[in-house]
Amino acid sequence: MLQRAFAAAGIASPLRFPLPPAPHHHLRSARQFYFRQHPPSSAHALLPPAPGFALPTAPPLASSAAGRCRPAHSISASAASAGEFMAESAAGAAAAGAGGAGVAMEVEVKLRLPNKEAHARVAELLAASHRVTHQQENVFFDGANGELSRNRIVLRLRFYNNDAKCVVTVKGKTVMADGIGRSTEEEEDIDPTFGRACVKDPSLLQSASTPLLSSLPNRFSCPEFVCLGGFRNTRGVFEWRGNTIELDETQFAFGTQYEIECETSQPEKLKAELGVFLQEHSVPFSNSSSTKFGIFRAGKLPEY
Repeated sequence: MLQRAFAAAGIASPLRFPLPPAPHHHLRSARQFYFRQHPPSSAHALLPPAPGFALPTAPPLASSAAGRCRPAHSISASAASAGEFMAESAAGAAAAGAGGAGVAMEVEVKLRLPNKEAHARVAELLAASHRVTHQQENVFFDGANGELSRNRIVLRLRFYNNDAKCVVTVKGKTVMADGIGRSTEEEEDIDPTFGRACVKDPSLLQSASTPLLSSLPNRFSCPEFVCLGGFRNTRGVFEWRGNTIELDETQFAFGTQYEIECETSQPEKLKAELGVFLQEHSVPFSNSSSTKFGIFRAGKLPEY
């Protein structure tokens, strides 16, 4: 079975006896059903070029010939609109905290910067404490019948620095309020080569042997997956007053967003301190009202 999966993805099989490629008619039927229920709108490139950021091993996510990835706003699951990812009620935060074993609660301060100039000013102010800059490519998946979206679950593969690393993340029921985001989160590292193969052929997710990925079909009654596409992000990492600050420049197909993020156990306190710091240096900012995935699903940047 694994050998057929590797053959379907077009990568070399580690097994001894090669088999002919596995048939794709079941995958094709699932995709056709999904997109008949949720027809595409305007087509555009999912991953716009990022300055100085080349991904020679990346498959052509926007290619209609591959038939597996489509613009995010062309796929809206029947039971979950983009608005459900843009904000949740306070009651939803309590539900998000009810994770099982191995599920963590991620709490982040998220402040939006209005333009490139504000982003550059923050980078200048924090330059002495710069630790690393990551080039990230984020690719998202849903069930063929919207099973993940229906449960407000986000499945993401994040590739770092030309496929040096790949991390699987499953987030649940994100709540955004007053520039603070809360969500359950599970993560695991996978082989970047296998991650790329999953982008090309999402059916490989069903046969994954890693603990997190292998649990998804049963947990969410999701027998087949489709690729939603994704976006690129340049993330500068800085240390500031004992906190790790992430300064993001996110390139969507429809525009660029600038944002400060910081994971913390004291979000209200940190948000107030960051606000004072930015105001003291005349850097304009506002509370982020949406996750990046929510913006991606909406197909447009929020008004500043």
